[in-house]
Amino acid sequence: DNRLNEDWRQVRRGDAEFSSYDAILPRFYLFSLKACGYLQMRLGRLEQSHDALTKMLELDPSDKLNATVLLQVLARHGQEDEDE
Repeated sequence: DNRLNEDWRQVRRGDAEFSSYDAILPRFYLFSLKACGYLQMRLGRLEQSHDALTKMLELDPSDKLNATVLLQVLARHGQEDEDE
């Protein structure tokens, strides 16, 4: 039974055990968000990438899957655009 909202933007931290390595489905959900954020970044959809990656941090503030690493890449990408 999937109790998560179909719209990932509406999913909240209390909806599942996102901070537990033992909770396989919530961890897979976070990996899916990370993949979405990465792919959006590669496609140049930087706002959507940022939204997905910050949602990861909202769901798992301990950042077990390293969303901050991709957010740092995203921030550097924005700085490179300003330098040009």
